[in-house]
Amino acid sequence: MPRFELPRKILEPLPYWRMEPSNELAFGGPCLALDEEAYAFYVEDSRNRSPAAVLSGIVRPTKPESFGKASAVLVVRRK
Repeated sequence: MPRFELPRKILEPLPYWRMEPSNELAFGGPCLALDEEAYAFYVEDSRNRSPAAVLSGIVRPTKPESFGKASAVLVVRRK
């Protein structure tokens, strides 16, 4: 199905089968995490937020204004 192509491309390189829901790590959206290895944040809205603000260990991811109303996924991986 074409609508699942993009989520597959995003999650495929991640160890998603080992990741756990960790919504307490993000502000305003869900997060999948594998501690100190990989994080995937779902970001819906960027209004009234500063880019990549981190406060007290809570990540407040934002998406580019050019995305408009489209949702986004921010992936953070350890090298």
